[in-house]
Amino acid sequence: HISYTKQEVHTPGERLPRASAVSPELDMGRKRVLNRRAGRRVRSRTAAAAAATPPEPPSEEPSELPAGRALFREYYARQKLLSSAADWQAFGQSMRSPLPITFRRCGLPSRSAASEACWAEGQQLIRAFEESSGRQGRALPWCHGYQLPLSRLELRSEAQASGAAAALQAWLLRASGCGLVMRQEVVSMVPALLLGVQASHRVLDVCAAPGSKTTQLLEMVSHGAEGGVVVANDAEPLRAYVLAHRLRSLGAGLNAVVVTHRGQTLPRAGEEYDRVLCDVPCSGDGTLRKEPALWASWRPGLSLRLHSLQLQIALRAAALVRVGGLLCYSTCSLSPLEDEAVVASLLRAARGALELVDASGQLPELPRAPGLRNWQVIDDAMRRVPSLASLSSEPLTVRRRFRAGMFPPKGGDGAPPLERCMRFLPHLADTGAFFVALLRKTAPLPLGRRGQRHGQEALPLSKQRAAAQLAAGHSLRPLPTEAPAAEARAAEARAAEAPVGREGERLFTRSPSGRRALHVPPRVARFLGFAAEGTADGASSPLCVVHAGCPPGELEEDAEALAARLGAKKSRAERRDASATQRDRKRAQWCH
Repeated sequence: HISYTKQEVHTPGERLPRASAVSPELDMGRKRVLNRRAGRRVRSRTAAAAAATPPEPPSEEPSELPAGRALFREYYARQKLLSSAADWQAFGQSMRSPLPITFRRCGLPSRSAASEACWAEGQQLIRAFEESSGRQGRALPWCHGYQLPLSRLELRSEAQASGAAAALQAWLLRASGCGLVMRQEVVSMVPALLLGVQASHRVLDVCAAPGSKTTQLLEMVSHGAEGGVVVANDAEPLRAYVLAHRLRSLGAGLNAVVVTHRGQTLPRAGEEYDRVLCDVPCSGDGTLRKEPALWASWRPGLSLRLHSLQLQIALRAAALVRVGGLLCYSTCSLSPLEDEAVVASLLRAARGALELVDASGQLPELPRAPGLRNWQVIDDAMRRVPSLASLSSEPLTVRRRFRAGMFPPKGGDGAPPLERCMRFLPHLADTGAFFVALLRKTAPLPLGRRGQRHGQEALPLSKQRAAAQLAAGHSLRPLPTEAPAAEARAAEARAAEAPVGREGERLFTRSPSGRRALHVPPRVARFLGFAAEGTADGASSPLCVVHAGCPPGELEEDAEALAARLGAKKSRAERRDASATQRDRKRAQWCH
C-alpha cells in the first residue's frame, strides 16, 4: 500500500491511516511518478533485507532439476532408449541439428499432368541450387518425394543472398499452395503407407489436422460413385475448417468428408471403416528438431497427462474399424507412456480382439528400432514410481495422475509382443522421431462394465435419465429462451461465423455472400445416409459435417472470412462466453 501524501511505504498487513488517502487533485501523471518512486524504494528495501539474511547451509539434494536437453537426456537414458554410447552420440547430434525440408508430389490421378509438370520444374530448380551451394539432397522414390539438404530457416536465410535459393523457395511456396506438392516430414508418411489402403476402402483419420496424412489417404482411394471414402475428423472446429480448405485446394469431386467431433466419442456412421489412422495428440518431443523452442518447456509430466486421452481415442478407433480391418496408432513422441504403454493397455482392454501386426518387412528403405518391452514411470521431480500401490500414502491429487496402464506389462507367455512396434529415430535416417504400431481387429471388442463395447460412448447418468424420459414420452424441461443482451449478440456473431449450420434437415455452408447448400458427391451421400444426391437434403447422419466435396470456388470466396477468424485474438471474456455457449449447445442437443 502506497501513501502519496507522506511518500511512505506500508507493509501489506499494516493498516493505512486516513490521512494517507490519495488526493483527488493529483493528476494521473503525478500518480505514475509517485508509483515509480515508491516501487524503487520497495525494491531497494527488499534487496537490503535479502542481503542481511544469512545464507542457508547447502543441501545434499539438488536444488533444481536439470532443464532442457539435460533433463531430456537423463529421462530417456533411464528409459534405456538406446544401448550404446555411439548411438547416444549420434542421437544427440541429430536432435541438435535442424530438420531438413521434405516434400512429395501429389498423387491424385485427376491432377497427374499438372503435378508432373510442376515436379519437373522443381527438379530443375533443385539441381541449380545444389550446384550453386555444393550440398546434395536425396530422392525418396518410395513416396515420390525429395529431401533438401537444409532446413526451413536455412532456406529462408539463403534466399536473401542466393538467386537459386530464392527461386527454389518461391516454387515450393507456389506448388504447395495450389496442392501440387505436399510438404510433409519423412516419418509422417509411414502410417498411411503401412495401412495398405485399397481403392474401394472406407478410411477414417481420427485426428486429421493439419491434413498431410489425409491427403495421402485421398491419393490411395478411387473417387467416383463406386470408389472409397475418406473421413477426416478433428476435435477443434477451427482446425477442421482449415483442414477443409486444404482439401478443397485439391479439386472438386473428391470422396472426402471433414467432420468435427471429440475423438474419444466419434459417432458411428452407416458403414464400418476398413482402415483407421489414429495419430493421437502427444507431447511432441519427436518434433524438437523442427520446433527447438520446445526444449525449454519439456517435462516428463506431459506424458502423464496425455496417456488417458490417447487410450480413449485409440479404444474408440478400435471400435469403429471392422473385423479384419487395420488400425494404425502413431505419435510423434518418444515417451513409452504415450507409445508402448497405450498399445499394451489397448491390447489388454481388447482381450484378444486386436493383434499386433509385424510390419518390419514393409518400407525397408527406412531403418527403425523395435518397441520397448520395459520402461520406467517417472514424475516431474524425476522420481521413479515402481507401481500404483506405492502411491497409497500420496495425496489424491498425486495419485489421480497415474494409471495402471502406464506401467509395463508383466513378462510371460501372455505378454504382448511390443517389439513389433516401430520406433523411427532421428539419427537412423536424418528424420524426426516417430512411433507406429499396426494392429488388426480379429473379433468384436468385448463388453465393458456398463454393458457397452470398449471405446463406445458411455453416457453420464443424467443423460441416461434424459434419454429414458424422452423414450417414455415425458417432456423435458425446456432451455431458457431469453438471455442477456450481450450474450445474445455474442451468440449471433458466433453463429454467423460458423462454417456449417443446419436448417431443418438441410446442411448448408456460410460464406460472405450468404448461405449455400452443401454439395455432396454420390458416394459420400450414400456413406453419410443422405436421401438425395448432389445436395444434403433430408440428411440424418450423426456426424457434424464441415466439408463434403464442396466446389473449390468456395475456397476463394471464404478466404477473407477465414483470415479474419484466424487473425482475431479473442479476449478472456469471449473465450468464457464461447465455452458457455458450447455447454448450452450440448445440453440443447441432448434435450432434442
